[in-house]
Amino acid sequence: MLEILSTDEVAELLRLSPNRVLLLARRGEIPSLKIDGRVRFDAQEIEAWIKSQRETNPRDRKTQ
Repeated sequence: MLEILSTDEVAELLRLSPNRVLLLARRGEIPSLKIDGRVRFDAQEIEAWIKSQRETNPRDRKTQ
């Protein structure tokens, strides 16, 4: 079964403001869907997106 998250829940998870999360969704930079005119997020897609950001963002890698 799908776990659907609200903008506020994703904002809390990512430690961003809800407005920033909505902006990312509008730009297509974070996976989202609309249900009854409201932006919502599939928890599994958000988890995969977070992992992909970690893998593709060289600033997250520490060089020694």
